Amino acid sequence: ARIEDSATGEILLQEFHAPISEAQRRQAEATAAALGDEIFEEFPFAKGVRPAFEDRAELLLANGLKPNLAIIAESGIPPLGPEAGNSIHAWVERTLSIRIPPGAADAEVAAQALKERLEANPPYNAIVECTIEAAVNGWAAPPMDEWLRDSINEASQMYFQRPAAELWEGGTIPLAGDVQRSI
Repeated sequence: ARIEDSATGEILLQEFHAPISEAQRRQAEATAAALGDEIFEEFPFAKGVRPAFEDRAELLLANGLKPNLAIIAESGIPPLGPEAGNSIHAWVERTLSIRIPPGAADAEVAAQALKERLEANPPYNAIVECTIEAAVNGWAAPPMDEWLRDSINEASQMYFQRPAAELWEGGTIPLAGDVQRSI
């Protein structure tokens, strides 16, 4: 709760955010309209669970152009079964991953802000130590040349009878940035 709004999934540290342009918002709306309900149906939800946003364009923006948090490992908590109990644990360790969208502040700056937020004034005088294992900037493909965009749109019109739409895929992929820098 110190770094993420549990109701919306929004990362509370501004260092992880990137501006979203009006052009990107318009493209998200066009892509959402093209996908329709498929955007909801593609992901299996448990009965009664709903997506964070009802607005399809907001879902696309959140997935590809906004930061988000995942707990990717945890230790110090007993497994399910007879070993589990109603007790206070002496320590708990978690590995967190926060995706940094393209255009956000430097990953090192964001990582330092995260460390400071987690270690400052922990509840109940707990001892919190944050170790940054890696800080990698978000990456986005460069804008398409006009000839390529025109060709893609022409093919989309022929096959789907509608213009092509962009879709961003969230994820910090260090290799993609390395490849772009080497070209």
